[in-house]
Amino acid sequence: MGYLLTLVEFFAGIVAAVFIFNIVVMIRLPARVRKAELLFEHDDVGEAFHIVEKVLQRRKGFIPAMYLKAKILKRQRQYILAIAEVNDILKNGDFGRFVSELDLHYLLADLYARQHLFHKELEEYRIIMKLSPNDVTANHAIGLHMYKQKKYRESRDMLIRALAGDSKLTDTFLPIGIASYNLSEYGKAEEFLLKAIDSQTAPSAEAYYHLGMIYKMKKDTENAIRMFEFTKRDPEYALNGALRIGEIYFEREMYQQAIEVLEGNISWIRQREDASIAYRYLLAECYEMENMIKEAVHHWEKIQSERPNYKSTQM
Repeated sequence: MGYLLTLVEFFAGIVAAVFIFNIVVMIRLPARVRKAELLFEHDDVGEAFHIVEKVLQRRKGFIPAMYLKAKILKRQRQYILAIAEVNDILKNGDFGRFVSELDLHYLLADLYARQHLFHKELEEYRIIMKLSPNDVTANHAIGLHMYKQKKYRESRDMLIRALAGDSKLTDTFLPIGIASYNLSEYGKAEEFLLKAIDSQTAPSAEAYYHLGMIYKMKKDTENAIRMFEFTKRDPEYALNGALRIGEIYFEREMYQQAIEVLEGNISWIRQREDASIAYRYLLAECYEMENMIKEAVHHWEKIQSERPNYKSTQM
């Protein structure tokens, strides 16, 4: 009987020792992760990763270690593995005790961007906006994306929110200006287009062109012409800029000046394009008004060969 009692006590001691050992290990795990974090911050990535792996062997699913592992994998450019690690954290309903959901989605957005999975990056920013509607980074990223899709109202609202949170986001000026122009909010458009020009070392011809259109509508012809002149540096806007200057001179019955501008930029004409057809038609009208019928007919014939029945060009 005494022998049995001694044996029971022996095994009970072993169980107790193992239990205490495990408690000590669990208590030490956060300290080990903190040590790994310090090593990571000092660029000793290899040793930090070794410690994290040891911690996860001891306690699988330990969120602080998993989060640090994801950041280490990102530093090592192992983006797919890092993405998998973060998604595993999000599957754990208890992660909020250790890391914020916003930080996890920020990390995922960055990882998807590095993998050029931009649609997934935007999904993460949409999640971030649900968690924090005024988040600067999310509003900025999605606002620029919406602008490229020509969703001007949503784009303008998001980019204005982003700019309110960070005044250094000067890349929002042009999209806000163009979006406002397309929403017929010309006062706001002018304000932000001017900001876009002031903030750029080589201002966009797009900004100058739309400012020219605003001044043309306001009958501020001097400033309109000045803005359109600046578009000549960009092949995408040079033709339309010259066309608008020609229109201004035509409306003022300054036909010779219109001809000089239009002939001076005629090299930008491209066959069958709408703007090029309109360009030739205006030039032909100017020649007609100056009683230069031969030149007018030349351009009407060109138009008819490319776009039969365009306006009154039927011969």
